[in-house]
Amino acid sequence: MPISSTDLWVDESPITIGEDDEPKWSVELTSSDGSSIVLSGTLTEEIYKNGSGDDLSSTMTDDTASVSGNTLTSSTFSNFVGGNDYVIIWVGTENGLTKTLAKLQVIVQRARDLQ
Repeated sequence: MPISSTDLWVDESPITIGEDDEPKWSVELTSSDGSSIVLSGTLTEEIYKNGSGDDLSSTMTDDTASVSGNTLTSSTFSNFVGGNDYVIIWVGTENGLTKTLAKLQVIVQRARDLQ
């Protein structure tokens, strides 16, 4: 999934998934001015449900996120609750500066609604 705008939202956002899904995403970062982006260091993820201020990443990720070149690869996510909206925020180091790299809105459908 690419991100190419300055507002940091992944181009495909929002994404709809089922509550039993355990997704893992790769996001390619490109600069709006054409300059190269180099990701390095530790990548952290924050997950917020329905606009709450509580970061749920410790209960919703099953492994660690990683970076390579200009691509970030998310953790594997689990424990999504149907009928809720989530925002995932990736924070890392780009060209030597720690900052928010990308955001993704995830809409979770209930299992009964997918049948």
